[in-house]
Amino acid sequence: SRSWLQALRVAVGFGSLWVPNCGDLTLSRVDLKEHKVTATIPYGPANSEGGLVASKDSLWMLTDGGTTLMRIDPTSNRPVATLRMPDGSYVAELGEDQA
Repeated sequence: SRSWLQALRVAVGFGSLWVPNCGDLTLSRVDLKEHKVTATIPYGPANSEGGLVASKDSLWMLTDGGTTLMRIDPTSNRPVATLRMPDGSYVAELGEDQA
């Protein structure tokens, strides 16, 4: 079950733990085998509610106060697309068949 991960507002995928940093508005990628930060992405979470989920091929995160859904390519650790969302969209979640 993903429920404990959703409560913490972190995501697991692509051999990493993805941790949003509210203080400096970055996203840290932590290698699960090496237990170290392997990338820091200069885009942070929408706010303390989080909004981060891993799909089969991407990481998705709400930014800019919940108005932008950003798709991050885990091979480059860079954003590859953004989608405008309604104001107040703080939580990103995928259905079971999409995860």
